[in-house]
Amino acid sequence: MAPSNGFLQSSLFPPHSGEQMTIAIAFKKYDTDGSGKIDAEELTNLCSELGAPLSPEEMSDAMAALDADNSGSIDKDEFTAWFEGRNTVSSKLRAVAKRARLENYVDIHVACWQGATEVVAEFLANDKTLARAVDDSDCGGAYLPLHYAAYAGHLKVCEMLLKAGADLNALNSAGVSAVFLAIQQDCLEVARFLIRSCARLDCVDNQHNLCVLDVCFSPEMDELVQSVLDCEHLAPPPALVEVSCEKHGELNVSWQPVSRKNERSLPVSAFQVKVFAEDSPDEPLCEKTVNGNCTSATVTFTSQDRALVARVAARSRRGIGEDSTPSNPCFVAAVPDPPAKVQCKPLRNALKVTWEVPKSRGSKIRKFEVYTMRKPEQKGDIQQWVKRASPKHNASSVRRSVELTIEGLHPSTEYKVKVLGVNGRGKSKSGVSKFVKTIGPTIRPKIRS
Repeated sequence: MAPSNGFLQSSLFPPHSGEQMTIAIAFKKYDTDGSGKIDAEELTNLCSELGAPLSPEEMSDAMAALDADNSGSIDKDEFTAWFEGRNTVSSKLRAVAKRARLENYVDIHVACWQGATEVVAEFLANDKTLARAVDDSDCGGAYLPLHYAAYAGHLKVCEMLLKAGADLNALNSAGVSAVFLAIQQDCLEVARFLIRSCARLDCVDNQHNLCVLDVCFSPEMDELVQSVLDCEHLAPPPALVEVSCEKHGELNVSWQPVSRKNERSLPVSAFQVKVFAEDSPDEPLCEKTVNGNCTSATVTFTSQDRALVARVAARSRRGIGEDSTPSNPCFVAAVPDPPAKVQCKPLRNALKVTWEVPKSRGSKIRKFEVYTMRKPEQKGDIQQWVKRASPKHNASSVRRSVELTIEGLHPSTEYKVKVLGVNGRGKSKSGVSKFVKTIGPTIRPKIRS
C-alpha cells in the first residue's frame, strides 16, 4: 500500500516509521495554505518560528538550495530531502531541520499519548503490530500504546488499538495495565470501556503495592470498580510454603501464587511472611511484608540455634487473610569456622595447646573437641586420632583465644593436635597444628666417689 501521506518511498526511513511520520506532520504544519507546497513566505515563517530568521539574501540562497526543480516552491520530496540531510544546505538550515524534527517528532507512542487519532490510524492502517509495540526508550517504562492512550484518557484511540489487536491486559514495568492507569488518572469513560472489554483488575503496582481500589480518587470511579470486584472475601493463603538456607544467616521463603476464586476477586496487594521457631509456633520471631507480585522473600537473622518455620498470609484491600500451613523446618545458622592458629608448646609428658576462637556462624559455640595423633615411628604404623578433651566454651567471654594442657603423653614423642568447634548446627572442620615433640625425663649423670 502506498503511503497515504504522499511521501516517496525513496525516503531514507521506512514507510510509516516515526521519522517519516514526523516529516509528514511537519510539512502539513508549515504548509499553512494547504497547497501541498511550501513557498518563500512559508519558509520564512518556518525559520522564524524555530528561532532562526533568515535575511533576504539567506532566503534567496535557501530557496535556491531546497527548490531542486526550480519551481519556485518546495514540494514534499524536496522537503523530505532537506529534513533527512540529503541535500547541500547551510549550517543554519541544517539546524532548522534538526529543531523541527525534534519539535514535531511522533511515533505510535507519542501519537497515542497526544490522542492524535488520524496519526494513530495512519500507523495502524499500515502495520497493525504497532498496537503491541513496546516503548523501549530510556524512560519508556515498557509502556504499550494502549497504556499511553488510557493514561491520557483518549477513548477513541483506545478503541482503535483494541480493534487492531492490542493486548488488553499487558503490564508495563511497574506491573500495571491500561485499565489501572485509566482508573489512577480518573479517566472514567476509558476505564468503563476497558472494563466492558473484559480488562482484568487484579494487577498490583510493584513499586508501592497499590491495587486498583487504592488508586480510585473519585466516588464515581470507586463505585465503578467496586461494582466489578468482590470486596467481601479475604484472599486465601498461598500453598506449598518452603524454606531453605543457602547462605549463613538468611532464610529463603518461597510459595506458590494465590489462586483467585474468580476474575472478580480482589487482587493480592502484599504478602506477610512470618517466621517462627518450630517449638514456638504462636510467637513470631520476625515479620516481613513483600509486594503482591512476589513469590519469595529473604529473611535475615543474626543468631538462632532453633529450627525455624515460615507461614505466609495474603493481604488485599479487604484485609489480611489466614496464614498458610507451616513450612518445612530449617536452620539459618551454620557450623562454626575451623579454629585458627592451633599451636603447641612442649612440656614434660604434655603439650600446652592454644587456638583462636572461630566465628560461630549464627549459633553460639558450646564446646571444643581436642584430639592428638602420634607421629608414626616407621612406615606402616597406623595413624589414629585420640580424643583428649571437650572443654566447654563461654560464648559471652571477650577472650579470643583458648588455652588447654594435654597431659599423660609419651615422653620425647612427636604429636600433632586438631581442634573442632561445636555449635547448635554441628561440628566445624578441624584446625590442625604441626608435629611437636614432648619433653622427656631429665637424665642426671652419675658422680663417681
